[in-house]
Amino acid sequence: AFSAPLRTCHDDLMGCLADVVTRDASRMQVDEIALCLRAFRRLALRFEQAVRAGLEASSVPLREAWLLRRRADGVAVADVAALLECAAFFGIKAEHLTGLALDYLDELVDEVGEQSAIHIAYAMCLIGGINTHSRLLLYLFRKIGAGTAWETHKVRVFQLWMSQQLQFPWLDCKLRKRCLDGGLRAWFMHRRGFGSPYPEEARAIAAELQAMGVQSRLFVPVPDAPYEVDVVVGDRKDAFLVASEVSRNSLDPVGGTLLQLHHLKAKGWRCIVVPRRLWLGFEGAPAGSR
Repeated sequence: AFSAPLRTCHDDLMGCLADVVTRDASRMQVDEIALCLRAFRRLALRFEQAVRAGLEASSVPLREAWLLRRRADGVAVADVAALLECAAFFGIKAEHLTGLALDYLDELVDEVGEQSAIHIAYAMCLIGGINTHSRLLLYLFRKIGAGTAWETHKVRVFQLWMSQQLQFPWLDCKLRKRCLDGGLRAWFMHRRGFGSPYPEEARAIAAELQAMGVQSRLFVPVPDAPYEVDVVVGDRKDAFLVASEVSRNSLDPVGGTLLQLHHLKAKGWRCIVVPRRLWLGFEGAPAGSR
């Protein structure tokens, strides 16, 4: 309830909750941990220690279920999907959980809903499992668009389509046309077009680099990818990206920004994210001082 209004005045409460999860995760149920992590993810608040403690505690019943080849008591498929999606959203590696969770979901794939399918597929794109659990990925893609849950995740669904083209084009499943049409429209509006989402800020960064005597190029398209790099420095694939999708308390890239960085890294690019909110806070400073 406190995370629903997206009010910054509740951040201190979320910090106290993160301390509780860090301290007492081993005594919490998986659904309780998933509830807390959903709140962190909804508010884009990165509490790495709390997330790691929650993922570690959740791996215990999943490991027991895998060893005994039976369903874990009190562990819902939607909660496991939420744990994986939260770890991927914040870019927190969870090797101890990822394999166990995907094995668990592979056995219970019939119970995976459309929204959970979107969350799990997104997590697999970022934290691994595409090659080791290709059958699960195929079943997940078949579920996307089967209902109406995708309509609240249009941007994410289109990002999954882009991930398929870049990471696993061999997957024998295509997203439904209505999902692609709606997703492309939402992605276009989200990024303010097909190019750089924040061209003015990118030009300002280039001007600052020019004042420092550093040569740069603006809006360089990435071959065979639907991205455009904001500011390229030098002749190598070193670049700056202006992004607004960052965690509110640590300014680390999250969500779609992390997925874009993952795709660009696979193309050989080394990118540094410039949080737009932080850059706008420097307005009015003398040239070269930013």
